[in-house]
Amino acid sequence: MIVPRMTATWRSRTLHAIALALFGSVARLLVAEEPTDDQRRPLSHSKCAEFAEKLTESVEGGHLLECSKLFDFDHMFDRLTAGLKFHYSDRDATLSGWRSGMKAGHMPYAALVQACDLGATFRLVKCNVDRQEIVMRLLTPNGEFQHLVMEVSESPDGRLLIRRMSSPDSFASWEVTVAGALGTFTQYDGPDGKISPEAPGYAQLVKDKTTLFSIPLNLAEENYWGALKLYNELSPEIQHLEYPLILGLSGAVRKCFQSSSEAERTLDIAEAQVLLARYDDEFPKGASRAYFAFAIANAAGDDKLAYSELNNVKTGAFDDPFLLAYLSLIDLRQGRVNAARDAAERSRKAVDYSVVPYLAVYAAATAQNDQKRVEEVGKVIKERFSEELQVMADGPWAGNIYMSSMQVKPLLQLLGVEPAKR
Repeated sequence: MIVPRMTATWRSRTLHAIALALFGSVARLLVAEEPTDDQRRPLSHSKCAEFAEKLTESVEGGHLLECSKLFDFDHMFDRLTAGLKFHYSDRDATLSGWRSGMKAGHMPYAALVQACDLGATFRLVKCNVDRQEIVMRLLTPNGEFQHLVMEVSESPDGRLLIRRMSSPDSFASWEVTVAGALGTFTQYDGPDGKISPEAPGYAQLVKDKTTLFSIPLNLAEENYWGALKLYNELSPEIQHLEYPLILGLSGAVRKCFQSSSEAERTLDIAEAQVLLARYDDEFPKGASRAYFAFAIANAAGDDKLAYSELNNVKTGAFDDPFLLAYLSLIDLRQGRVNAARDAAERSRKAVDYSVVPYLAVYAAATAQNDQKRVEEVGKVIKERFSEELQVMADGPWAGNIYMSSMQVKPLLQLLGVEPAKR
């Protein structure tokens, strides 16, 4: 297996920013209709696992050309554009330009390669043979993660290809982002990609489009106050669409972890809860619900609710054992020391290449006064994960809703890791 590269870039880049590149400014692959049964060919577990390993090697190795051979781009593109309306521009010319541009930009895998080039890993979690899916986990050195569910089908020439991709546990899923980024304004755009002066409500549409596409830029720069302010400036009908609402929630949730006082945090949490309630009302089956609810519960210090919502995230991610590490830290805060140790050890065995499960084991062993285990794990952490520890100590934390709320800083202090002097 390829060993990922670690760079200091993670001091200023988070998976949140990578995800924005992956699903925000350049996302284009909308999932439309499900394939019918007669379009599916049964695949064995071994075939899916072998394909996933090839995908991992291509992405982690930075081989864009090899990645391109694993995605059925034209099929994904055609499904994306099937339902789009073009009232003020030529459909064929516009789609031709998009298709060429996205192929040249190595969509949709370029950002995955970029993340791994910065030190992330991209590994298989599970093969769902019945649904012809592989579940992959993108995991950064500072403990952020994103799961990608990829439908794999066999082509007529016998090759396996990815024909569908979604993210069940993130603020930015393929479906929602592309539907919002393209579908919201495409029907009003002229040939130059700008709102047509002939479109009804031209001035407001121009303002809304400019505002909406400025929000991901603010999120990527960790300007969560600015992102939320922009969301609140959108027209009410735009605010209630799923993509803008998720962008607003993303800013509101992360703003909770930048609060300068308890009074400010209380107000920030209340604002985030209002947007979550709006999301529940508008999209009761929204895939991002547990992700945001977990973050808000953590910011509010509600460990019982946070544990429940994180379990929901874990279920949505097909019981990825990596998430046991985060669950164990909540167990620990609640005094369930033995349960915390068990969950942490299981996570460590399954995801040995991440520092997060080791930190969870270290915390549980410390709480149990198991000095032998504390010394064993502490030695491994310092020998194998010194750079990751420094990245965590240096922050920033607000963009990582898991780490920012799990009280990892005291663990770093126990390990003698302090933020670098600047």
